[in-house]
Amino acid sequence: MSTTTAAIQVLQDKGLSGNIKLVGFGAYLPAEVRTAIERGVLHGWIAQQPKSIGSKAVTAAAALVAGRSVSAEEYADYTLVTKANLPDPKTQALANP
Repeated sequence: MSTTTAAIQVLQDKGLSGNIKLVGFGAYLPAEVRTAIERGVLHGWIAQQPKSIGSKAVTAAAALVAGRSVSAEEYADYTLVTKANLPDPKTQALANP
């Protein structure tokens, strides 16, 4: 169980859903996260995209092996998911990476 899903469970168990603004993060868009957003228990979710992160890491590693320099920093793709953009097809695609 992730810390976000544990926090969701505590808010539901204590009857605090909607009274405390909870934002979590993790990979893609798990079903329990989608449900919590729909119910108003979770107000936001930072959906990291591990495939993109891994691809960028492999590209950087290959460049280093080839003797090329790489940037000290790299942008990691993510999507901020809220109740407003939950129905969007791009957001829904995060549920089935």
